[in-house]
Amino acid sequence: MSMDKKALEHSKSVLKDMYFAGIHAVSPITLVSNKVKFKDGMLYVKDESFETKQNVYLVGFGKAVMGTSVVKYCEGAVNNHPDDRSLETTHEIIDLVESLTENDTLIVLISGGGSALLYMPRPSIDRDDKLLLCKALQAAGADIKELNIVRSKLSMVKGGGLARMAYPASIITLILSDIVGDPVELIASGPTVYSNKRPREVIAILKKYNLFERVEGDTKKLLTATERFKDKHLLTRRKKQFKHVTNIILGNNAVAIEAASLEAYRNKLTPIILRSDVVGDVHDVSLAYVHICSLICLAMDKTLEKEEFFEKVKDIPILSLSAAKVDEIYNEIDNVSEEGLVLIGGGEPTVVVKGNGKGGRNQELALHFSLDWLAKIKSYYQFANYEVIMLSAGTDGQDGPTDAAVIVREEEKKEAIRKKKEEEEEQR
Repeated sequence: MSMDKKALEHSKSVLKDMYFAGIHAVSPITLVSNKVKFKDGMLYVKDESFETKQNVYLVGFGKAVMGTSVVKYCEGAVNNHPDDRSLETTHEIIDLVESLTENDTLIVLISGGGSALLYMPRPSIDRDDKLLLCKALQAAGADIKELNIVRSKLSMVKGGGLARMAYPASIITLILSDIVGDPVELIASGPTVYSNKRPREVIAILKKYNLFERVEGDTKKLLTATERFKDKHLLTRRKKQFKHVTNIILGNNAVAIEAASLEAYRNKLTPIILRSDVVGDVHDVSLAYVHICSLICLAMDKTLEKEEFFEKVKDIPILSLSAAKVDEIYNEIDNVSEEGLVLIGGGEPTVVVKGNGKGGRNQELALHFSLDWLAKIKSYYQFANYEVIMLSAGTDGQDGPTDAAVIVREEEKKEAIRKKKEEEEEQR
């Protein structure tokens, strides 16, 4: 059956409402208003409390910093790559934090994009060499965790560098996580989290993407260097510099997904949260989503019984759903609302850049999904009876806004069905 234009527009509107509900839930104003309070010299963050010192200072970096306070804003890092403005602002931040004493409290705001905005290469390397290496890693398909491990090794402020500069001030870091699993040492490359910056991980990452042999000179020397302390007391002092640091995750992907799920309920849909930590090659992610959609369609028309559904779903690559989650999905299928079912997944797929095309990972996922779902229809034309709509969007910035669009048209679906029927007739 075909969804008429009015129904299609309504469905698209509901999906957008779900997306914006997720965005609102992790917006800085919402998070700070709901989770941060200040009263009588005490700062309350979630379920923790802090007595502020004589002087309180605030610095922040990342795409979500604007809108949290009435402070000075400095822009930079066009297209999420460090630039002269990033460098200049980082100099100002360093000048501030290096002047702090034990009588001061430093509040640090961190969010996605912070690695590009807080930017200070080690003086022994050329800044262009660092930028070229990071761009090469991204183009080769390195994920954000791998990229930030390498960045930390090359930076004065990342990998705990900012916290060391601010010692002995008390530091309270409020973090809006943009990385799957919320690893505080990697969000914005962990400027307030202790790191020993061992080279083993860095070398393994560069070799994985065939970049190690391409790195030369001072950059390679720094990447392979081990930080050694002739004086054990110096190492102990380094670690002590982090005893006055508290890092707190204020918001993450799971918060956004839960808000999207509640908005789906509000619109009388039946939402199923698959998981919030989906990672992998963007095409593999698409195939996983297409596969589970097809199995749900088969279960809805009773072509697939519970036992077979269970076995097929729990082994889908990328998703790797638990038995409890698969059971939940099947039970929801039996009780799906008249408005329909919506699957919600979050994470950060990776893209290997080939050529000079336009777009970003969300556009690429939407494109793959459209083509992969059309292939499913060609293999089993009964899937054309189900209207499947996908929204792929991100919470942390632009995704290559272009004039590109991905639409699987009704005519293409009909043509796929016609060809499939012809093939079946020939086989008979």
